[in-house]
Amino acid sequence: MPMNWLLEVFDENLPFTNPVVVFAIVMAIILIAPLFVRRIKIPGLIGIILAGAIIGPSALGLLDRDNTIELLGTVGLLYLMFTAGLSMDLNQFLRNRVRSFSFGLLTFLIPQMFAIAIGIYILDVGLLTALLIGSIVGSHTLLAYPIAKRLGITRNRAVTMTMGGTIVADTLALGVLAAVVAITLGEVSVGFWVQFVLMLLLYATVIIVGLPIVGRWFFRNVQSTGDADFVFLLVMLFASAVLSELVGLAPIIGAFLAGLTLNRLVPDNSPLMSRVQFVGDALFIPFFLLSVGMLVDFRVLFGSLELWGLALTFAALVLFGKMLAAKIAQWAFGYRSSEGWTMYGLTVPQAAATLAVTLIGFDQLQLFDEVAVNAVVLLILITCLIGPVVVERYGRQIALESEQEEVEIDTTQRIMVPLANPANAPGLMDIALMIRSADSNEPIYPLTVARDGPDVQAQVSSGEKILSHAVLHATAAGVPVLPVTRVDLNIANGIHRAVRERRISTLVIGWNGVVTTRQRFLGSILDQLIQNTRQLVMICRLIETPVNTTNRIVLVVPRFAEREPGFADAVKQVKRLAKQLGTRIALVTPQVAAERVREAVEAIKPKVSVESVSLATWSQLTSTLDDEVENDDMIVLMSSRSGRISWTADNARLPQRLSARFERHHVVMVYPSEILRAREARTPSQSHLYFDVNRIVLDIDCDHLDDVVREILYSAFEGEAGVRESLRQTLMRNVEQFAMELAPGMVLLHRHVPYVKEPQVFLGRSVTGIRVPGIQEPAQLLIVLLSPADAPPEEHLQALSVIAKSLSRADQVERILTARKPDDVMTLVADAADSA
Repeated sequence: MPMNWLLEVFDENLPFTNPVVVFAIVMAIILIAPLFVRRIKIPGLIGIILAGAIIGPSALGLLDRDNTIELLGTVGLLYLMFTAGLSMDLNQFLRNRVRSFSFGLLTFLIPQMFAIAIGIYILDVGLLTALLIGSIVGSHTLLAYPIAKRLGITRNRAVTMTMGGTIVADTLALGVLAAVVAITLGEVSVGFWVQFVLMLLLYATVIIVGLPIVGRWFFRNVQSTGDADFVFLLVMLFASAVLSELVGLAPIIGAFLAGLTLNRLVPDNSPLMSRVQFVGDALFIPFFLLSVGMLVDFRVLFGSLELWGLALTFAALVLFGKMLAAKIAQWAFGYRSSEGWTMYGLTVPQAAATLAVTLIGFDQLQLFDEVAVNAVVLLILITCLIGPVVVERYGRQIALESEQEEVEIDTTQRIMVPLANPANAPGLMDIALMIRSADSNEPIYPLTVARDGPDVQAQVSSGEKILSHAVLHATAAGVPVLPVTRVDLNIANGIHRAVRERRISTLVIGWNGVVTTRQRFLGSILDQLIQNTRQLVMICRLIETPVNTTNRIVLVVPRFAEREPGFADAVKQVKRLAKQLGTRIALVTPQVAAERVREAVEAIKPKVSVESVSLATWSQLTSTLDDEVENDDMIVLMSSRSGRISWTADNARLPQRLSARFERHHVVMVYPSEILRAREARTPSQSHLYFDVNRIVLDIDCDHLDDVVREILYSAFEGEAGVRESLRQTLMRNVEQFAMELAPGMVLLHRHVPYVKEPQVFLGRSVTGIRVPGIQEPAQLLIVLLSPADAPPEEHLQALSVIAKSLSRADQVERILTARKPDDVMTLVADAADSA
């Protein structure tokens, strides 16, 4: 037998005690059990619990629930609570703190009241025992939290409220336990309660106030390395748990509070958060689930009807009481049904506080017998199987509903990070990671540009070193990276060329805050880049302090900035940054437009807490910032390119002034995208705006496609023979791949080219018919769409879509063929657009 052979090899009896064998078995279960149960549509964590029960001492007996398993299980539970606090949307939690407290009361008191009534009148136990039963069924453990995290709903309002309510419910459960212990042992007195409350307040002050201070000091002063940062979080986690035990609370409360207070210092998209989640998901949390499964004693389960009756009574109290609390909260707060059921699924599982209350009631107080203890173990198994299934089902609904509500999917967001200074490269990459859409599949493009010259090879080599660190930084956060290197005589041109080639939508670039005399006269690289690009540009003057220590973002919005075409997208990036940092936004804007700007900012997703600071006059900006800006604030200035509606000479000097005045703060200048203008200004019903009467050529007397294209382009580029020829060659290259027959007799050619600033449509009508490679029948109408080389794909595709809708109907082709002059064609296109 394989088992006997294994025992002989290691010279052991069951259960195994050899640490290598024990760990190998545990790792195999963590790998195989979830894969097996997912095939039958059961959440993976249930597989680990069931596997723990099967290999435990009451079944196969492969492993014993000894001190090592208990230790790792406890560590896993504390780690689970810590990551729950670390992943919460802190702004939403603070906004909904009253709801969290209210739900915590509901989800504890309703089962508690039912337990007291049933305990006294049906189970015939005393009041103290009934109170302990109420503490058992009133508490809960966030065992299904990993499922919520996997589904991406941890920042949902209902999930956030439930996580906050968990602390309230478990604190009340352990508070009742402390009171019962004091009464039973005769230690209850006014002094006892005064001491308990004072210790609780002292502990809360130390954790809530002290931990963020220690965390900010550490991240500011200790050189950032992945290992040291991660170990620091572990130290804070277990120190908080130990202090929690010292004041009479459960360690899980300390673990959760540690995660909550350090939340702002560990952004969701950061490499550090990626490490925290990886270690928890792969090791610590599965150990906790395994230890829960090993609690099950099959011999007792199948040997006592009394035990089953008591266990089912406990289970009914939990299932009905928690459901009633969740549904009342859903109704009271106006949540959706899926959110109510997810709250229920998260609050059903019993484990941590349940075991603590049960064991103390059995060992110290003798209020429970062995039957009750085993009934609680069965309760844990039942609830740990039901809760995750409910969260899996209804959490998916929340995820789907959120996708429909939140317009956060940015499939074409492409972020490039030009790097030159190794010192600020980590900060720039952090900002790029934070503003990156969670739904984006696009990589981040770190870029180095070497100036062409005798030492170009040395520059390229130096740039590759910077890129290698950037790649490792982003890869640690689980984000794909595609490094780019360019060589050019002009650095700005090299960046611009890379932007065009990669069709970048967002640039995140560093700045040292200094403007030399030469740069004032000739213009800096940044000046050239801003003027030559139309993409969203974020210029970051970063200091040595890590970005994740930011406490608040001060967003400065000049007058008329909200009317810039790319304002909404720019604000969205700033709000993403604030959401990742867990900070609020202080909006500084002129009083005359304060209300309008605030409404515009608050309407843009994601949701972030926004407070207003109004300026009576714009000249008061610097003095107001002197009063408003606090330590650890980041200043973000909504800038604009020369010639835009919000640009003024005074505003153009603001970056240098703010950089010099606030040299101990991160300062970021955001230049909104101008590419959005074409996309936002034109809807399908305005497709005629792509056309121009000067780009419509009728009655062309030739049948070669090459000649027709040359004739059409001449109308718009009459004095630019070189541009005309370049465009003709581009359109004729691989024409078979790009020619589309919109309708019989109508062919479309389309390309991205560098000579236009917005999508343009050309129309040519041939008298003899046009022979187009790849198209069988001669075409009488040729449509040419030219989009800017740096235009995002969706802008080009939208233009194709609206052109097709306007021109591809058979009757429309006939009308264009019989039109007498270009103005008539424009009228036909406009009429078709209005009726589309």
